[in-house]
Amino acid sequence: MEVCTERLRRLWGRLTRVRRPTFLSYDRPIFDQVYEFLDCCSWGTGIMMGAGVFMYLPIIIKYIAGPSTVLSYIVGGAIVYTCVFSFAELSSRFPYCGGTYVYNYAIFGEFVASIMGVSLLLHHLIIAADICISLSEHIDYFIFKRSLEDFEEREFAYSDEDTSVVFASYPRFFASLLIVLVSVILTTKSKYNNFIGSCANYISFIMVLLIVFVGAFYLDFDNWFNVEGGFVPYGYSSIFRGATVILSTYLGFVELPCVSDEAINPAKDIGRAAHSSFFFVLCIYISVSTVVSLLVPYDSVKTNFAMANIFIDIGVDWMKYSVEIGSIAALFSTAMCVLQAASRLAFCMGKDGVILPCFGAIQQRNKVFPAEDKSRKLFLISSSSQKRTVKKSY
Repeated sequence: MEVCTERLRRLWGRLTRVRRPTFLSYDRPIFDQVYEFLDCCSWGTGIMMGAGVFMYLPIIIKYIAGPSTVLSYIVGGAIVYTCVFSFAELSSRFPYCGGTYVYNYAIFGEFVASIMGVSLLLHHLIIAADICISLSEHIDYFIFKRSLEDFEEREFAYSDEDTSVVFASYPRFFASLLIVLVSVILTTKSKYNNFIGSCANYISFIMVLLIVFVGAFYLDFDNWFNVEGGFVPYGYSSIFRGATVILSTYLGFVELPCVSDEAINPAKDIGRAAHSSFFFVLCIYISVSTVVSLLVPYDSVKTNFAMANIFIDIGVDWMKYSVEIGSIAALFSTAMCVLQAASRLAFCMGKDGVILPCFGAIQQRNKVFPAEDKSRKLFLISSSSQKRTVKKSY
C-alpha cells in the first residue's frame, strides 16, 4: 500500500510540476536571434492576413453576413483585442518559443501543457494543410489554368465508395509538394527564411493596398442598401456568426511568441508586435471587406478566386493578375509562419520529453529545428495536406 501511495504521489508530482520564470530566462536555446521589432510585426501580420482576406472573406460575405461583414470584423476584433493584452504580458514574462504550450506548462503543469501542446501541434498541421491546398489552387489557377487540379482529379480520384466527409475526392499532391518546399525553406538559417517571409509579406501588403485603392473608384453603395435584405440580409445575429468565423483569423497573433527565441529583444518586441500587427490587420480587414462588399452585390460573390472574379465582373480584368500575385504571396507567407510555429512547438515539446526527444535537438550549422533526420518533419507535415478534416460549408 505504501509503495502504491508513493508511486501515485510521484506521478501526481510529475503531472503537476510547473516551470519557473527564472528557469525560462536562463535556458534559451541557441537560435540565431535575427528578428527585430519590424520583423516580428511582419511575422504576426503574415500569419493573420492570408487566410482572413483571401480564404474566409468571400465565404462570410456570401453565406453568413452579407454587406454587414465589415461589422463582423469590427466585433471580432474587439473581442480578440482583450486577448492581446494577456499574450503581450505572458510573452514578456515567459520569453520562450513554445508560446501557449509554455504558458500552460508554467502555470498549470506538465499534464495540461502536454494535452495543449499535442492539440496545438495537430491544429497547426491541419491549418497548414488547408492553407497549402488553397495556395496550390491559386497557383494552379494563375499559372497552369487549372490543368494540375484537372489532372489530379482525373487520374487519382477515389471511387464513390471510398469517399467520405473526412477525405477529399482526390489526393492533393501539388499541395503536399508545396508543404515540403516550405519546410525545406524553414530548415535554412533564420535570417534567410526571415528574408523570404518578409518579402512575401511586403508583396502581399502592396497588392492588398492596390485592391483597396483601385476598388475605391468603383464603389456602389446600392450594393449595401438596395439589395435583397439590405445591409443585414441574414439578420443581426449573422454579424456575430460572422465574427465567430473571423476569430480564428485574428488569433494568429497567438503564435507570435513562437519566434521569441529568434527575437533580439523578445521581452519587449513580441508584446509590442502583437499590438501593432493586430491593429494593422484590423485596418486591412475593415478596408478590404468594405471595398469588396461595395463592388458587387453580396449574392453574386464567387467563393472560388473571389477577388480576381470580382474585378473581372466590374470590367477591371488587369487587376486579376495583381490580386492573384497578392493571394499567392499572402498564403505562402501564412504557410511559412504556421509551419515555423509548429516546428518551434515541437522543439519545446521534444526538449521537455512530451514527444520524441529527437524533436528537441537543434542543427548546429544553421541553428534550426531539427538536427536529426529532417525527413521526419517533411513526411509528417506533407502527409496531412492530402486530406481535409472538414469541408467548408456554410
